[in-house]
Amino acid sequence: MSKPHVSVLPVQGARILCVADARGNLSLLNELAQEHDATCVIHIGTFGFLDNETVESAPAGLLRHLAFFSPKLDPTSLPSEEDADIRKFLKQKSDGTCPLSELPQFLAGSKRLAVPVYTIWGSSEDVRVVERFASGELHVPNLHIVGLASDTPCPLITCPGGLKIRLLGLGGAFIVPKLLDHGASQTSSIGGMVGATWSTLLGVGELLCNVRDTYSVDEIRVFLCHNSPLKEELLCHLAHTLRADYVVCGGLHFFYGLSFNHFAVTPSFETYVAALGQRSAAFAAVWQRLRSGSDLTSLTPQKLELLDLAANIFLTVPRLKDDEVNGGAGLVKLSHAENEALRNTTAVLFQRLWYFNLPDMTHGNLVLAWKNGRLGSEMSSEGFDLSNRKRGGSSGGGKGWKERSERERDPKPPTGPREGPGGPREGDGGSRDHIVEGPGVWVPVGGSEELIRGFFAPADRANITQVVIKMKSMKGSKPFSMVFFGTEEQADAALAGIDAAARSASRIKKERKRNDLQGLRTFRASLEAVRLLSDALKRDIEMSRDNHEVLTKTLADLKALLTQL
Repeated sequence: MSKPHVSVLPVQGARILCVADARGNLSLLNELAQEHDATCVIHIGTFGFLDNETVESAPAGLLRHLAFFSPKLDPTSLPSEEDADIRKFLKQKSDGTCPLSELPQFLAGSKRLAVPVYTIWGSSEDVRVVERFASGELHVPNLHIVGLASDTPCPLITCPGGLKIRLLGLGGAFIVPKLLDHGASQTSSIGGMVGATWSTLLGVGELLCNVRDTYSVDEIRVFLCHNSPLKEELLCHLAHTLRADYVVCGGLHFFYGLSFNHFAVTPSFETYVAALGQRSAAFAAVWQRLRSGSDLTSLTPQKLELLDLAANIFLTVPRLKDDEVNGGAGLVKLSHAENEALRNTTAVLFQRLWYFNLPDMTHGNLVLAWKNGRLGSEMSSEGFDLSNRKRGGSSGGGKGWKERSERERDPKPPTGPREGPGGPREGDGGSRDHIVEGPGVWVPVGGSEELIRGFFAPADRANITQVVIKMKSMKGSKPFSMVFFGTEEQADAALAGIDAAARSASRIKKERKRNDLQGLRTFRASLEAVRLLSDALKRDIEMSRDNHEVLTKTLADLKALLTQL
């Protein structure tokens, strides 16, 4: 098999800005690069490979999803009815430009990227647009899609002093059952459809083939992927195989960035190996089923070899026991020596491979800075909005607790929004200062109370006891609402029948009730009694090991007290 061409694009730089999920808001890349004095940008997650034809051809459900999470649109302005024509609404918003992404403006040249941007494609792209970049039909100056053979599969960033950073990328969502599903893609290494893209096994094979002969000791290897390896051990194993030093990933959409290695977040190496073995066995089942049921005759021998290369990587994992090395459930057979060598290599990378999980670009970012022979990291994020804690400050005194106690004595919650003399406070979107505890549903949409109630079926609306709306939780974040019901059953039924526009809604966890003061005193007294009995037992053991009557009585008292607890 001939080796694919590997492009090398040197870029002088000392500060590399890493961001996630631009979702079409590409102008912000220039602003952040200038703010952080970055010489280039690494982007992972959903970039915004969309155009006007995406609005025309995307399924209504995916189109609503793209519109709801787009930073270019206000989600409260979207039509809430499930059967509403979201396509017509977006066309009215377009004004001749794509309402979901600024990419067409960068393609036309009306906007330009100020610094080189290296990106993979995420999970919510238009596969048709990505394929046009892959074929070379589309091109944006300073934009490089890592992993595309027609662009820069393994770009190289050169830092002062001669250090080289090689980027290795796997685009799309990593979903094991879809690794052999190419969807509507015309390029078998890119899986997806209009509005959704995922990784393929052939894409993994091409990545492995591209990088296996490029290793150099003077390089730092950075693996870019959409999913977090915290949720998928096979991605960790792939990073180990690629001999990566760092992994930059996303997919969790936290308000804070994460910096970790598996040694810090996994109880033990054996726990990690066991989890990796389970994921490998799951892949083996999918691989055997899909390979026997899929029509692979249309693939060239080279592509079939790439598929086998990728599959063997996921099927060759370290085993915990010697009786597992012979391979079970489709895993590759290993000798005892081979398994020991693989375990030792994995154990080293288990501690040395470092991961950076990025928040969405509107919430935070990471800067990799090369200085004095070290690759440092500067991670920043806006974090949670805790401004509501100020309500319990000195100016409020104990008023909040008093009002809460009064509400607990009166179980009937208010049904309308509570407003002070001046009406709703600015930035709260008409939400209440105090939330009545009870079964509830979290809805990722703000707006008016009428709009939020409209997401629920008429029968469920009658059971709503309170609607709390938060329009501005923090700069750049999305509004949300909390809808409370009388019983758990009513909340479950309402969530099951919620409108598709709020399909990512979820149940609100019940707040754990606090022990009353008397119960706390009783518990503390019991613990003190246990401590005293334990001390007495120790003294009895030390004084007379043969005095069985004393020991038996003390143990009986201790057992009785523990039973009461």
